[in-house]
Amino acid sequence: MNSIYGAGEANKGIQTAAYNLPNDEKIATAMGTKRTMLKNIQEAKFQKVLIPISKIVMAAKDGTFSVDESKIKDAVKTLTGELLTIQATGDKAKADLFVKKYMVIRPSIQAVLNKVKHIPVDIEAVFTTADELLKAYP
Repeated sequence: MNSIYGAGEANKGIQTAAYNLPNDEKIATAMGTKRTMLKNIQEAKFQKVLIPISKIVMAAKDGTFSVDESKIKDAVKTLTGELLTIQATGDKAKADLFVKKYMVIRPSIQAVLNKVKHIPVDIEAVFTTADELLKAYP
């Protein structure tokens, strides 16, 4: 589905690229939910944000970014388990240690982040047809 118009709070801040309906828990439990993907918003984010970032990051010739396929699954499982446990227990001290341990930006990562600073983190939707209609019919 394409988004044809957004206004007010729906058009401010980070642009929603998908949503689930209904929001009412009783109805969702009884009838189920449906996820709606906003195709034009997804495509715009891909074109304006992800492709420019990938062109810069993937251009690195020094092998800075790589994944050890044999270790990634267990590493993500362990890290996710640790994070979810901290969230579930609400342990502030463990959360602080987690941040101190993992929220480290190495110089090689910072160098790449510096190269992508000019790329927007999201899109600003412009609904040309809607704008034209509003001008024509005030």
